[in-house]
Amino acid sequence: MIARRLVMGAEELLSELSHRIAAYVPGFDTGGAEYTDKRSCWTKSTLSVLQVLARELDVKMIVTEHSAFGTLRQLNALWLKGEAVVLAIGSGWGNREELEESFHRLLILKAPQKLLLYSCLNWKEAVLEQLTGAVMRYPQHIQGEQYLAANLAAAEGKVYGSVCDVPHDGVLALQESRFMPLPGSPYAWGTTVPPSHL
Repeated sequence: MIARRLVMGAEELLSELSHRIAAYVPGFDTGGAEYTDKRSCWTKSTLSVLQVLARELDVKMIVTEHSAFGTLRQLNALWLKGEAVVLAIGSGWGNREELEESFHRLLILKAPQKLLLYSCLNWKEAVLEQLTGAVMRYPQHIQGEQYLAANLAAAEGKVYGSVCDVPHDGVLALQESRFMPLPGSPYAWGTTVPPSHL
């Protein structure tokens, strides 16, 4: 069983992300930016939000600025509390192949919480089915791991949050691999009051 050293619960983490993201994405107010085609913009914006959160939580953030797809195309980062990884972060901007490759990296990392950031407006359910399939095919899960999928739907101004909690070690059945919507999802950008501030 993996230690549950979460620094933020799933709902609070995605609520905080949605609360802050609008301030970091250029063109959000006017809708003029081409969100889905600007992978480096997405990476820089989400990186800024996550760095601020890490500082506030007294967590160290380690970032790899290069991905298999080029500099700043995908976000690869870790949050550490002391020497322990408490959150692994990856992005899957772009096509479904890039998303799958980024998610595979999260599957093999051992951390209590793993966050995949992506943006998909038209194929929301299909992407969650793709992630469910990847979780089901991976044979080395550890009980207590938590996978978070955050779909940043810029055109709607919302973050769709889904979670898959690993119930036992090893291979998972289909029902155990499913991503379920988080309570309160979708979270509206810039308007959600984060639970920690209530």
